[in-house]
Amino acid sequence: MRNKHWFLAAWIVLVSWYCGSAKEQVKETPQESAPAQATVAAGGEDAAKKATELNKQLAKAVLRYFPVAKAEVSSEAWQKWSKASSKIVANALNNLPAGYVLQITGHCDPRGDDAYNDNLSVERAQFVKDQLSKEGISSGKITIKGEGKRKLANPANPTSGENRRVEFLVVKQ
Repeated sequence: MRNKHWFLAAWIVLVSWYCGSAKEQVKETPQESAPAQATVAAGGEDAAKKATELNKQLAKAVLRYFPVAKAEVSSEAWQKWSKASSKIVANALNNLPAGYVLQITGHCDPRGDDAYNDNLSVERAQFVKDQLSKEGISSGKITIKGEGKRKLANPANPTSGENRRVEFLVVKQ
Protein backbone atom coordinates (compact mmCIF):
# COMPACT_ATOMS: atom_id res chain seq x y z
CA MET A 1 0.00 0.00 0.00
CA ARG A 2 2.84 2.30 0.89
CA ASN A 3 4.45 1.70 -2.52
CA LYS A 4 1.25 2.72 -4.31
CA HIS A 5 1.22 6.09 -2.51
CA TRP A 6 4.86 6.68 -3.35
CA PHE A 7 4.24 5.84 -7.02
CA LEU A 8 1.18 8.12 -7.13
CA ALA A 9 3.09 10.99 -5.49
CA ALA A 10 5.99 10.57 -7.93
CA TRP A 11 3.60 10.54 -10.87
CA ILE A 12 1.90 13.77 -9.68
CA VAL A 13 5.28 15.47 -9.25
CA LEU A 14 6.38 14.36 -12.71
CA VAL A 15 3.18 15.59 -14.39
CA SER A 16 3.35 18.91 -12.50
CA TRP A 17 6.96 19.41 -13.51
CA TYR A 18 6.21 18.59 -17.15
CA CYS A 19 3.23 20.97 -17.33
CA GLY A 20 5.18 23.73 -15.62
CA SER A 21 8.11 23.44 -18.02
CA ALA A 22 5.76 23.50 -21.02
CA LYS A 23 4.27 26.78 -19.77
CA GLU A 24 7.74 28.24 -19.35
CA GLN A 25 8.65 27.25 -22.90
CA VAL A 26 5.63 29.11 -24.22
CA LYS A 27 6.62 32.16 -22.19
CA GLU A 28 10.18 32.03 -23.50
CA THR A 29 9.16 32.01 -27.18
CA PRO A 30 6.20 34.34 -27.60
CA GLN A 31 4.94 34.59 -31.17
CA GLU A 32 2.54 37.07 -32.70
CA SER A 33 -0.73 35.71 -33.92
CA ALA A 34 -1.44 35.68 -37.66
CA PRO A 35 -3.99 38.55 -37.39
CA ALA A 36 -1.45 40.68 -35.53
CA GLN A 37 1.14 40.00 -38.21
CA ALA A 38 -1.39 40.84 -40.92
CA THR A 39 -2.26 44.11 -39.17
CA VAL A 40 1.39 45.12 -39.12
CA ALA A 41 1.77 44.13 -42.78
CA ALA A 42 -1.29 46.15 -43.83
CA GLY A 43 -0.20 49.40 -42.22
CA GLY A 44 -0.37 48.37 -38.61
CA GLU A 45 -2.52 49.42 -35.75
CA ASP A 46 -1.95 53.07 -36.61
CA ALA A 47 -3.75 52.62 -39.92
CA ALA A 48 -6.65 50.84 -38.23
CA LYS A 49 -6.90 53.59 -35.60
CA LYS A 50 -6.81 56.25 -38.30
CA ALA A 51 -9.58 54.45 -40.22
CA THR A 52 -11.67 54.27 -37.04
CA GLU A 53 -11.26 57.98 -36.41
CA LEU A 54 -12.21 58.81 -40.01
CA ASN A 55 -15.28 56.58 -39.71
CA LYS A 56 -16.40 58.47 -36.62
CA GLN A 57 -16.34 61.66 -38.66
CA LEU A 58 -18.02 60.02 -41.66
CA ALA A 59 -20.91 58.88 -39.45
CA LYS A 60 -21.94 62.55 -39.46
CA ALA A 61 -22.07 62.63 -43.28
CA VAL A 62 -24.95 60.22 -43.95
CA LEU A 63 -27.19 61.41 -46.79
CA ARG A 64 -30.75 60.49 -45.76
CA TYR A 65 -34.25 60.84 -47.12
CA PHE A 66 -33.87 59.81 -50.74
CA PRO A 67 -37.27 60.00 -52.41
CA VAL A 68 -39.13 56.68 -52.58
CA ALA A 69 -37.99 54.60 -55.57
CA LYS A 70 -35.46 57.26 -56.68
CA ALA A 71 -31.70 57.04 -56.99
CA GLU A 72 -31.18 60.81 -56.77
CA VAL A 73 -32.01 63.56 -54.32
CA SER A 74 -33.13 67.00 -55.46
CA SER A 75 -30.48 69.60 -56.25
CA GLU A 76 -31.60 71.55 -53.18
CA ALA A 77 -31.21 68.50 -50.92
CA TRP A 78 -27.80 67.76 -52.45
CA GLN A 79 -26.61 71.35 -51.93
CA LYS A 80 -27.74 71.31 -48.32
CA TRP A 81 -25.97 67.99 -47.67
CA SER A 82 -22.88 69.05 -49.60
CA LYS A 83 -22.52 72.29 -47.65
CA ALA A 84 -22.62 70.37 -44.37
CA SER A 85 -20.84 67.15 -45.28
CA SER A 86 -18.74 67.11 -48.46
CA LYS A 87 -15.73 68.50 -46.56
CA ILE A 88 -15.94 65.54 -44.16
CA VAL A 89 -15.87 63.13 -47.11
CA ALA A 90 -13.02 65.02 -48.82
CA ASN A 91 -11.04 64.99 -45.57
CA ALA A 92 -11.49 61.22 -45.25
CA LEU A 93 -10.31 60.70 -48.83
CA ASN A 94 -7.29 62.95 -48.34
CA ASN A 95 -6.30 61.10 -45.16
CA LEU A 96 -6.93 57.48 -46.12
CA PRO A 97 -4.41 55.10 -44.60
CA ALA A 98 -2.42 52.97 -47.05
CA GLY A 99 -4.44 49.96 -48.18
CA TYR A 100 -7.82 51.56 -47.44
CA VAL A 101 -10.59 53.00 -49.63
CA LEU A 102 -13.74 55.01 -49.05
CA GLN A 103 -16.81 52.84 -49.51
CA ILE A 104 -20.11 54.51 -50.37
CA THR A 105 -23.02 52.23 -49.46
CA GLY A 106 -26.59 52.78 -50.62
CA HIS A 107 -29.62 51.59 -48.64
CA CYS A 108 -33.37 51.30 -49.27
CA ASP A 109 -36.54 50.90 -47.30
CA PRO A 110 -38.33 47.54 -47.66
CA ARG A 111 -40.75 48.60 -50.41
CA GLY A 112 -40.05 46.52 -53.49
CA ASP A 113 -38.45 43.12 -53.96
CA ASP A 114 -34.84 42.26 -53.15
CA ALA A 115 -33.50 42.55 -56.71
CA TYR A 116 -35.13 45.96 -57.21
CA ASN A 117 -33.83 47.32 -53.89
CA ASP A 118 -30.34 45.90 -54.44
CA ASN A 119 -30.12 47.69 -57.79
CA LEU A 120 -31.62 50.92 -56.43
CA SER A 121 -29.18 51.00 -53.51
CA VAL A 122 -26.21 50.65 -55.89
CA GLU A 123 -27.65 53.45 -58.06
CA ARG A 124 -27.89 55.70 -54.99
CA ALA A 125 -24.24 55.05 -54.11
CA GLN A 126 -23.23 55.73 -57.75
CA PHE A 127 -25.22 58.97 -57.76
CA VAL A 128 -23.34 60.21 -54.70
CA LYS A 129 -19.98 59.16 -56.15
CA ASP A 130 -20.79 61.02 -59.39
CA GLN A 131 -21.92 64.15 -57.52
CA LEU A 132 -18.75 64.20 -55.43
CA SER A 133 -16.71 63.88 -58.60
CA LYS A 134 -18.57 66.87 -60.10
CA GLU A 135 -17.54 68.85 -57.02
CA GLY A 136 -13.91 68.03 -57.70
CA ILE A 137 -13.55 65.26 -55.13
CA SER A 138 -11.40 62.51 -56.67
CA SER A 139 -13.17 59.20 -57.03
CA GLY A 140 -10.03 57.11 -57.53
CA LYS A 141 -10.16 55.67 -54.01
CA ILE A 142 -13.96 55.32 -53.83
CA THR A 143 -15.87 52.06 -54.13
CA ILE A 144 -19.63 51.65 -54.15
CA LYS A 145 -21.85 49.02 -52.63
CA GLY A 146 -25.57 48.40 -52.31
CA GLU A 147 -27.19 46.84 -49.26
CA GLY A 148 -30.75 46.97 -50.54
CA LYS A 149 -33.17 46.69 -47.63
CA ARG A 150 -30.97 44.45 -45.46
CA LYS A 151 -29.70 47.06 -42.98
CA LEU A 152 -32.48 49.37 -41.92
CA ALA A 153 -31.43 52.40 -39.91
CA ASN A 154 -34.87 52.55 -38.32
CA PRO A 155 -36.35 49.02 -38.18
CA ALA A 156 -39.17 50.22 -35.93
CA ASN A 157 -40.42 52.33 -38.85
CA PRO A 158 -39.33 50.42 -41.98
CA THR A 159 -40.73 52.93 -44.50
CA SER A 160 -39.06 55.89 -42.82
CA GLY A 161 -36.86 58.12 -44.96
CA GLU A 162 -34.00 57.36 -42.57
CA ASN A 163 -33.76 53.97 -44.24
CA ARG A 164 -33.38 55.49 -47.73
CA ARG A 165 -29.82 56.66 -47.30
CA VAL A 166 -26.18 56.56 -48.37
CA GLU A 167 -23.39 55.98 -45.83
CA PHE A 168 -19.62 56.37 -46.02
CA LEU A 169 -17.06 54.04 -44.49
CA VAL A 170 -13.28 53.68 -44.66
CA VAL A 171 -12.55 49.98 -45.34
CA LYS A 172 -9.57 47.84 -46.30
CA GLN A 173 -9.09 47.33 -50.01
